[in-house]
Amino acid sequence: AGAGCCWVAQTNLSALVNTQIESLQKLGQNLPLEQQLEAERSEANADVPIFLAHGSLDPVVPQTLGMLSRDFLRAHGYHIDWHSYAMAHQVCTEEIRDLRTWLGERMAPAVA
Repeated sequence: AGAGCCWVAQTNLSALVNTQIESLQKLGQNLPLEQQLEAERSEANADVPIFLAHGSLDPVVPQTLGMLSRDFLRAHGYHIDWHSYAMAHQVCTEEIRDLRTWLGERMAPAVA
C-alpha cells in the first residue's frame, strides 16, 4: 500500500494538467523518484494544494522521510498542508476528519 500511495502522488503531480484534478492527498508516505518529479513537474500544476500527513510513531516509514518530502515539494513551489499525527503506519480518525475538512474547503463551489 505504501508504494502505491507514493506512485499515486508521483503520477498525480506529473499529470495534473491532463486530469484537471484540483487537489491531491498524500497520506503517510515519502515521495519517491525525486529526480523524475524534477524532470516532469510543470508550472501549470504548481498551485495544486497537497495534503501531506504522517504518523510520528511510524516504524515502517520514519516521519523524517515524510518531512523530507514536504520540504522537497515546498522547495519546488508546491503548497503543502502538513499534518503530523501520534500514530504508527496507519490512518487515524483525526486524520480522516482533517482530510475531509481540507477537501471540503477546496471542493466546495465558489460563492459569488
